[in-house]
Amino acid sequence: MKKINLQNLDLYYNYDSRFKTVAVCIYFYFPFDEKYIPSLSMLCQMLQKTSKKYPTEEEYAYYLKSIYDASFSISHSRCGKMQSLRVSISFVNPKYIIEDIDIVKESIACMFDTLLNPNLCEENLELEKDILKQFHLNTYNNKTKYAAMRFTNSMYANEIQSISSYGTYDQVDLVTLDDIFDAYKMILNAPCYLFATGDIECDKIYQELNTYDLTRFNKYEYNQALEFIDAYKKDINCVDNIVDEQDINQTIMFIGYRSDVRRNTSKRFDIMFLCAMLGEYFHSILFQVIREKHNLAYSIGTQLNMDKGAIHVFARISKDNIDLVKKLVIEEIEKVQDGNIEDKVVELTRNAKINEILKNGDSPFNPLYDLQDQLMGFGEISDEMIIEKFKTITKEDIQEVANMLVLDTIYVLKGKA
Repeated sequence: MKKINLQNLDLYYNYDSRFKTVAVCIYFYFPFDEKYIPSLSMLCQMLQKTSKKYPTEEEYAYYLKSIYDASFSISHSRCGKMQSLRVSISFVNPKYIIEDIDIVKESIACMFDTLLNPNLCEENLELEKDILKQFHLNTYNNKTKYAAMRFTNSMYANEIQSISSYGTYDQVDLVTLDDIFDAYKMILNAPCYLFATGDIECDKIYQELNTYDLTRFNKYEYNQALEFIDAYKKDINCVDNIVDEQDINQTIMFIGYRSDVRRNTSKRFDIMFLCAMLGEYFHSILFQVIREKHNLAYSIGTQLNMDKGAIHVFARISKDNIDLVKKLVIEEIEKVQDGNIEDKVVELTRNAKINEILKNGDSPFNPLYDLQDQLMGFGEISDEMIIEKFKTITKEDIQEVANMLVLDTIYVLKGKA
């Protein structure tokens, strides 16, 4: 990947001949701040639907169609105690266009015009409020999402992890247009860098970006004050058992384990492997034991929360099987901690994880994720390095990281039926 200084910003360019599209992004980083919850979420939606030049969603959609169906998007995510926001435009490679149109110029102009000349008005804000309030209502009605929210709020109480980017239903109505503008100004003043990828000469991207005044943006530079790692360690003296009851047919259970593993530790890929081995595939331990062998779950699986080094076990079960499922999950994880690990499960997981990496490599944004890790201070990383790690991981490695797990919270949304 090539790094180029462009005015006061860094442009990272990744040449890739496999794709028929070109992508250009601006990536912003800023500390997590509850002040911008949920205004930041609504702002992202407002920014990617209209602009001052194209003030309705229909006009804006037709505008994107006119430049060969270019795709403009804004997304935000969280890492540790920091947030990031990606503004990106993807467009068809110029060599596939026979019409007389400078697709690179038009697409990059679209990105900057939309970002720098937003249509932030009361009408659009009210629309986003209605959409976000409906989202919160749907979360309550979707019992799996509701149980996940209650589990997260319980296990990570008083931690950043428990704060949803979408806020709460009651918070939505409190957001004003001034709040939206405050969030917008905060973003434009946040440190950022540029990223481009595709089967196109870098000079063309460079020259077009250089026509804009990029000195208005702040250059991103990593330093120790950027808290990309949430190092908080909870003292666990006993397991929190929480039971809610609603009139639902299936009972939903979450079991949460914590560890000290973080993105910047040597055990990062070991815990990824462990989580997959426990419950990400049909061959995984919990699926085979609890669903296939004992027929106790409608579904069961695991999720990894890398920010907290945590593994979450999720299951839909009958209310009559709560205690037995809980017992079996704990026992199976204890078996792994004792080194009772089947070779077959390890090899199937190894193959599945490697295939997953190879498939993800078919995304033009894949090099960006590796770049992010490096720029956030987690060290150089690549698909090849991860695959090599998974190829060489041993049962001893898995056992060691399994013994770092500590049971924290068990949440049950119990059905009355």
